[in-house]
Amino acid sequence: MPLLLLWFVISLFYDKVIYFNNSILILFTSIACSIIFILIGLLLDYSNKSNKLKIIKAQFNNKDYQNLYRDVFNKFCKKDTFKFINLNFENNKTKKDIKIAIEFIYKNQTGVYKIEKPNKFYNKHNLVKENFAGGNDYGIVFAMLLLISIFIKNKYTCKESIFLKNPNYYESFKDLKFIKNIYSNDIKFYENGIESDSFSQKQNSNQNFKQEIFNNIKNFEDTYSYELIYSEKIALSRNKVYKKVPLNQIGILNYKKIKSFKGFIKEVQKKLTIDLDNLNNLLNLVAGI
Repeated sequence: MPLLLLWFVISLFYDKVIYFNNSILILFTSIACSIIFILIGLLLDYSNKSNKLKIIKAQFNNKDYQNLYRDVFNKFCKKDTFKFINLNFENNKTKKDIKIAIEFIYKNQTGVYKIEKPNKFYNKHNLVKENFAGGNDYGIVFAMLLLISIFIKNKYTCKESIFLKNPNYYESFKDLKFIKNIYSNDIKFYENGIESDSFSQKQNSNQNFKQEIFNNIKNFEDTYSYELIYSEKIALSRNKVYKKVPLNQIGILNYKKIKSFKGFIKEVQKKLTIDLDNLNNLLNLVAGI
């Protein structure tokens, strides 16, 4: 924050010098200063991400953390019909990306639950506009844009999915897909990749079954967008926009809030509750299909 404000002041200063003296040398100096401060910010951000990844690895390599998830989920998640199998952690060293999933058995069918890495985007999409007329406004415009971006509250698109072996699959169903958008009450239906609404017009047993799924999805909570794929596996995904604080991947904590061991325990409890409630909710939706 102090570095960005300092860069803002420098940009303002050099912009005034350019305006009065029309100096190309000072223009290049101003641009160089801007680049230097941006690079410093990127390096600090990279360092924080590297440290966070080390913490996450240590956290998931700890058997006690794995056992904690196993004990809590076996006790509180659909008790008699749910069995926790594994908390699977994968780290792509090349991309420095992580994948986390809970493997389980539900009503004698194998299943997987996962939360994707949150996708961050700004509140205002048209922050940068093509209005750099005059040639002398570059420094101040970029400084203002960067300063504004500091105070813009971020939003995150977060996706969670459940995959469950389908005990009621028949070849005649083929691949069915239903999509419900948060911004519309309409539900799109696809069969073998082709959009269709024929199931609402025909009256054989298969069409009635598709209509039943359609009606169930229509009652899903309106704060999410949904995608249901009904095939050899039932794959139900839902997306939601979160403000300020995203829905992190399974077991990933809000490390910025952790200042002590007590704080760590509090964040673990909070994340356990969120993951448990979300999986229970998705299982309820699948059970109703």
